[in-house]
Amino acid sequence: MAIKTTTSPVYFWNLRASPKAPYELRIRKLLKQSSVASLLNPGDLVAVKTHFGEKGTTAFVSPLQIKPIVDFLRKSGVKPFLTDTNTLYVGRRGESVSHVLQAAEHGFDPMITGAPVIIADGLKSSNQISVPGPGQHFEHAYLAGDILDADFMITITHFKGHELTGYGGTLKNLGMGCATRQGKMQQHCGL
Repeated sequence: MAIKTTTSPVYFWNLRASPKAPYELRIRKLLKQSSVASLLNPGDLVAVKTHFGEKGTTAFVSPLQIKPIVDFLRKSGVKPFLTDTNTLYVGRRGESVSHVLQAAEHGFDPMITGAPVIIADGLKSSNQISVPGPGQHFEHAYLAGDILDADFMITITHFKGHELTGYGGTLKNLGMGCATRQGKMQQHCGL
């Protein structure tokens, strides 16, 4: 079976800020150049998929860098929310109550970012939808229900090294980060 592929434009923009060109202005220009607003409809629920960071770390995109993106989305007439899924391992991000508190401790607060934090796979990772697909390794993917219910998704990813896959980024943020615990277990152990 052939899998249809499409290409999307990839934008690089030097976001180095200066007093004459602050970050907020530069990111707004980038978003306008990308024409993302033309893809959105007023009232759309837009998932802003990111990673809220582990306790005691700084390996996440700062909420102050995400705020101008949320502001741009809100001015476009949509309703953005920041989202991630619970982890497979036990810890501060293993269930939604502690996960939301962890996000808040790292500054992901609606009063700062302008968007609420919604853990997309629910309290205990049971808000999932089984999505059939013609994949090489799996017949179904188990994805977070609230991500699939969103009208649109934007991914904001930090670059990282990973002990198993080398370098990780947006593909890992989407592939692993949109999966429920069952989907994460499948990816780790199902081959």
